[in-house]
Amino acid sequence: MPKTNISTETRLTRGQFFAENIVSAVRGGNLSTPVNILLVGIGSHRYFGCGYEAYNTFACLEHAGVDYRATVVDLLPELVADFQERGELYVSFRTLNDLENESRKAWSQYLQWTGQGEKIVDTSQVVIPSQRRGFRREFPNVVVRAAKIPASLEQKLGNQEVVAVQGNIKSIDLQQYGPFTAAACVNVLYQLGREPRDTMKAILNITSNVERSGLVYLDLPWLPFFNFDPSFSVDVENSLQDLMGLERNHFQGDNVILYRKSLPYGSPTRRLPRSLPILLR
Repeated sequence: MPKTNISTETRLTRGQFFAENIVSAVRGGNLSTPVNILLVGIGSHRYFGCGYEAYNTFACLEHAGVDYRATVVDLLPELVADFQERGELYVSFRTLNDLENESRKAWSQYLQWTGQGEKIVDTSQVVIPSQRRGFRREFPNVVVRAAKIPASLEQKLGNQEVVAVQGNIKSIDLQQYGPFTAAACVNVLYQLGREPRDTMKAILNITSNVERSGLVYLDLPWLPFFNFDPSFSVDVENSLQDLMGLERNHFQGDNVILYRKSLPYGSPTRRLPRSLPILLR
């Protein structure tokens, strides 16, 4: 995989919370089907090259009988290509610490959702060649487990109901794929740099393409960026939520928040901080 300053590391637990909330909203009559989903950032396991968020999301929806369409966006073309071609996911467990326990639970949940058993595969066949020495050092005598991607995802990739697109979330044209019922962008925004305008452009590009009453799942690394600006002594989060047309629905922790789109296409209704237009130039 080419060298990059972008972190693509991911975890097995990614995607479950987002998907479960989509299912809950559909069953509660708050979202109609098929849901149209935007996922920003594919992720890539350091040794296996696969992400997990999208697969967990679609496995959960498949199990719940929720029909879906989706657009998956990533900046790196090699991750887009991998998502389009991948047929299996790989995991390995080394210890019984808390993180490993959560990963084991997530793997069991994935197998249950997709109705399949795991298989043990040859390490030399699935670990990225350049990472094999590091894998053997970190995971001596550990087996690698494999399972297929969700059957519904394989089908939808084939008929273009799920598409993977290479692009920068700050500027990619999402209108041709939306409007979206739900969107998730986690562990991506903090990598756009310390310029608040870059992060805001990305957030606005996402939220302006989510339909009213839709779900938006974000982490918010941008809040600390405003601390240096005295003109943002107002309630920054409320003002920015208003600009994006969002209402906080659930705070998961670590600045990860599930919002509900309360206004059409992010139309602001309140007066915004004076400096905000400058940030968006």
